[in-house]
Amino acid sequence: MRIFHFGAALVASVVASSAVGWRMGWQAPPPGWHGKVAKIVRGGGGAELRGRRPLAEGATIESGADLATDRKQRARLEMSDGSVLVLDRDTEIELDPSPATRIVHVKHGVVALDVAHLDPSARPAKILTDRGEISVVGTELTVTATDDTTDVEVRRGSVRAKAGGGRELEVSAGQEALLTAAGVEVGPSAGRGAGDLLG
Repeated sequence: MRIFHFGAALVASVVASSAVGWRMGWQAPPPGWHGKVAKIVRGGGGAELRGRRPLAEGATIESGADLATDRKQRARLEMSDGSVLVLDRDTEIELDPSPATRIVHVKHGVVALDVAHLDPSARPAKILTDRGEISVVGTELTVTATDDTTDVEVRRGSVRAKAGGGRELEVSAGQEALLTAAGVEVGPSAGRGAGDLLG
């Protein structure tokens, strides 16, 4: 008799849960950062991207995509949340496929970002490089990544930069941070103008 009552209770629970789920509208979690290629600027020459299919204006960019520009190409990406990423020449990035995240790995090159400010409860966007990570809420910045260093120049707002397992340091508008194996150094921006890519 106890088995019967337990089974009936279990069935009732599943039915009730299904009804609630149907009313609330079950939905899969939103994908990671994704968007489209809004613009391609070429300086001439072919569009070979080290064996990859060339980027095309209007193409959809899925979360998890690995994107690269060649030595004569720049690409403007418009993301679904309103953020803009501009890849300079000879730059490679990978968008993290994790659901409901805004994470990009800059493998090498220069990326100018205008990161949309979302609800305060939303997780910050993250920019990863081989030398560390940058946490962003809503900011305009430029990230330059090489094998040995990452340079972060903040034009608007502020970010938190961390090298390896070290401590986080805040980097505000008008400042830049250099991330190396030794840690993070923050100082006045040298104003090299890479952020003009967003214009």
